[in-house]
Amino acid sequence: MDSTEELSYFVDELGLSPEVARQRLDDQMRFARLAQRVSAALDPAASGGTYVDQRAGTVVATVLDETTGAEARQLGATTLVVEHSMDEMISVTELLDAYADANGSGPVQSWGISVRDNAIKIIVGGPPSGAAIGLIDLAETSGIPVLVETVDAPAALESTLRGGQLLRQADGDPWCTLGFNVRDPGAGGHPRVLTAGHCFGASAVVRTYDSSYLGRVVARRDGAEDYAVVNVANPGAHTIMAQVKHYGRFLNVTGALTPHVGMYICRTGSTSGTRCGEIEAVGISWGDNRGVFLANMCGSGGDSGGPHYLPDGNRARGYGTHIGGTSAQCPSGPDYSIGQPLKEILAQQGLRLR
Repeated sequence: MDSTEELSYFVDELGLSPEVARQRLDDQMRFARLAQRVSAALDPAASGGTYVDQRAGTVVATVLDETTGAEARQLGATTLVVEHSMDEMISVTELLDAYADANGSGPVQSWGISVRDNAIKIIVGGPPSGAAIGLIDLAETSGIPVLVETVDAPAALESTLRGGQLLRQADGDPWCTLGFNVRDPGAGGHPRVLTAGHCFGASAVVRTYDSSYLGRVVARRDGAEDYAVVNVANPGAHTIMAQVKHYGRFLNVTGALTPHVGMYICRTGSTSGTRCGEIEAVGISWGDNRGVFLANMCGSGGDSGGPHYLPDGNRARGYGTHIGGTSAQCPSGPDYSIGQPLKEILAQQGLRLR
């Protein structure tokens, strides 16, 4: 995990030396396991959540009292005392979800918990107006700090089979991106592919990058969740690889990870290629979507459906699939990408990674 591209985020964005950057890359799976263990152990009424501090090379547990702090430190985390618990902040996001369901959210693109800031963070695509003002006002009455960030308006919703390659509708336009190759144990292990639900309609015909027939959509969510499962109609006509594109090479997909704030993440799309950054928030709301995650890397129209993953040597662990972002084209800033958690898709549809 020491290619120039993979080190660039840690060196250019975080200001680490190449030697420390290499160590951070090697530490990512350790961070993921520790963050998962600490998050599961701490009482959400006495903790504000857990995140990874890439600069310091630590997993940080935010706690409300010394008893919880001692528990977190015993597990191997460092601690930060905060004022508001995860339970408190979740209750606020649930109120915001209900408000948006009833009134819309106007130019507000997402809202959710910022674990690093122990606050509610709201991202707005342009000056707040209408329902957006009401949503922000509701958040500010909660007594929990509210951070409002304004970004550019988002883009309009947008052979060998690998994650990151282009997929087309039957008419050839628009295009999206293949996320992960999966299999369906309930159908004898038959191969399917994952992409974004807003890309293709129910039972839509899907074609590969060279316009070859791939199959039809057999399962689709385009609301609180955003994903589609596409049947591979003729597996013998394709070379199906348990891989994702990553810069100029391919990584073998070996599992799925739960996203945690501060974890290193990359995504590959058929328009903008590979981009990397950190996970900024999990369990947030994004328009009609609920329970998605946000990362500080750009995306472009056509990247939807593509894989979000942790690179680890010649392997990749999947975080989710790309469903949107805060900019129309890469690069522009500030930029965020939104992901649909992979583990939830697999569980809901009874699928397994290849």
